[in-house]
Amino acid sequence: MINIYRDIIIFGFFNFFLELFSGAILFARYEEKRKLFFVRLAACFVVGIGLAFLPDLSFQAFNADYLIVTAIVTAELLVLYRLSFLNALFYAVAAFALQHMSWTILLALFEGIGLERFTQATGILLYLSVYLVCYFLAGYLLPARKKSKQFGRHSVFVLASSCLIVLIVYAVSAVLSYENLWNIYCRIYAVVACIFALCMQFGIIRTASLESEKKDLERDKAVLEELLYQGKKQQDLSRDTVEIIERKCHDLKHQISALRTMNETDREKSIGEIEKAVMIYGDIAKTSNEVLNVVLTEKGLLCEKYKIKFTYIVDGDLLSFLNPVDLSTLFGNAIDNAIECVVKETDETRRVIKLNVSQKRDMIGIRVENYCSVPVDFKDGLPVTSKENKESHGFGVKSIRYVAEKYGGTVGLAYVDRLFVLNILFQTKTAA
Repeated sequence: MINIYRDIIIFGFFNFFLELFSGAILFARYEEKRKLFFVRLAACFVVGIGLAFLPDLSFQAFNADYLIVTAIVTAELLVLYRLSFLNALFYAVAAFALQHMSWTILLALFEGIGLERFTQATGILLYLSVYLVCYFLAGYLLPARKKSKQFGRHSVFVLASSCLIVLIVYAVSAVLSYENLWNIYCRIYAVVACIFALCMQFGIIRTASLESEKKDLERDKAVLEELLYQGKKQQDLSRDTVEIIERKCHDLKHQISALRTMNETDREKSIGEIEKAVMIYGDIAKTSNEVLNVVLTEKGLLCEKYKIKFTYIVDGDLLSFLNPVDLSTLFGNAIDNAIECVVKETDETRRVIKLNVSQKRDMIGIRVENYCSVPVDFKDGLPVTSKENKESHGFGVKSIRYVAEKYGGTVGLAYVDRLFVLNILFQTKTAA
């Protein structure tokens, strides 16, 4: 007659390690991996091999070796993935429940079919089949997390409850096995309890996933509203720009016509005014980035309308990693916010905006600063507004932050010495 523990679990607790470790990797498969992941994985596997020589630490019905292996798997998850301890424990407990469920089903099949009908080869084949089917179904049916969620009070409570269920199931199984009291009802109880524990845990994931999807939809809605608002704003700005050009062309037309009847002195004066008017060509930005050229040219003409001194030093090549829409959104909002601020200054000499885009070491920096005579307070990283419609305020900065974070960048706002400063930083590795 085949002895399951002798003929199938031929490597002792290394088999248990493989079952537990495989389940933990299955559940954590979408987590952020640490550097040299496969080297770390090989090292964890070597540690697991050593568990084949783990001494028997049984105390009557209870064997501490199972808890030791579970603790080792939890620690190895921390080595392999960027996880908190609670997240690592989450996966280890889920893996323990999956392993115990699979093992219970395996034993029920052996007992139901009859141990005497199995050879070592067919026994191992059944062992592998049961585990592969159970693990496949678990991976298919249980929603895997794309990224670790922070554990709130409810999540900790459910995780603690799942741990308790698994420990009780293990304790009951150990006692029944020790007293040789196993029957089919006990097997069903163990399987159902493990499934319940898994459903409890991954119910958290589903809830968290739905909440995350809700937040994403709300954010997308806000971004869409901002894009619609920016579209209307862009239309107004384009109209203003066209008006500026039309006015200059209208003036040129009359000045050229008047040249024919002017005396020499007046002609020279008028020619000087014409030269000044055609300097609009000098307002066309040339930064080696066509999208940015359009944005800066349009904002430059708008600044001219409001008598704002707008200067910039920009290396357009540094911004090639931004797609055109994001680039236009980023700089359009940044400069619009600065214009909105400085246009309130009654002293036209204080209407100054400076833009700088440069690289220092491995960082690409975008800095927009403008004069602001009124001190600015901040709340949650956003300037506090005095406008009546506070709900719609801050969309410009939120759009800037959204674009920056999309490319792994950071946004900083500050008010220093009557200057409002916007700093955006990108790592060159991320930009590449």
